[in-house]
Amino acid sequence: MNDNQLNRIEEMLGALIKMVGENNSRLKTLEDKSDRLESKVDRLEDKADRLESKVDKLGSDMQEVKSSVKELMQGQERQDRILEMLSVKSIETDSYIRDFKRKM
Repeated sequence: MNDNQLNRIEEMLGALIKMVGENNSRLKTLEDKSDRLESKVDRLEDKADRLESKVDKLGSDMQEVKSSVKELMQGQERQDRILEMLSVKSIETDSYIRDFKRKM
């Protein structure tokens, strides 16, 4: 090998070493970005888990509310029937009182 060939090989080797260094730098940057993305994904997964838990609790709370509303509606229906009966009794009582006063 002559000097020109050796110089050319040295230049190519230097260029390759420089390229490897640049690639290593880029790889480090990509690894850092990947780590940050992984961290963000982990946080998002945690948030999703918390949201899922809240949704599950809201579902059970909604069932309790539905049950309470049903009970309230049943109680209201009972009270409506009682008021209707009391109204009839009141009218009957008024009628008895009028009859009693007329007889006196």
